Amino acid sequence: MCVLMGKYRKINEKKLLKLVLEDGLSTSQVAKHFGVSRQAVHKRLQKMRDKTTAAIVSPRAVEAVDRQLKVMDQLVTINNEAHRLLKKLDDNNTLKVKILGEIRAQLNFQMQCFEILFNARAAQDFQESILETLEEIDPYVRQQVIQKLNEKSALRESLRFD
Repeated sequence: MCVLMGKYRKINEKKLLKLVLEDGLSTSQVAKHFGVSRQAVHKRLQKMRDKTTAAIVSPRAVEAVDRQLKVMDQLVTINNEAHRLLKKLDDNNTLKVKILGEIRAQLNFQMQCFEILFNARAAQDFQESILETLEEIDPYVRQQVIQKLNEKSALRESLRFD
């Protein structure tokens, strides 16, 4: 909703996309069509871009991050418990070696988790950068790329063998 002289006017997003992408109107021309300011049109387009970008980032990525963070909490707990046990085992070197081996394996796993999180974030940043560049070059091409990505994402989701 956009406020203009105290009155609410709705910008229809479908119509907005048609006017910008298909008809090639400028934000000033679109603003005049809807009877709102150019800034209101710009803000609505930005909000739509943000929604689109968020829709592309898989909800499964958020789940994966949440799962990884829970794993990290578990690793900290395991590590603390291992150190507690090591303090109790002053003379049992064989058991100490086994515990240290487990700690090393857990730390290796933790490093792999961090690597996965880093790569996911880097991929998201790259995707956002590409979409911003496409928006500057040709908003219609950006919309087509997003549509194709969403189609492929839906296809991958339907082919999962969980």
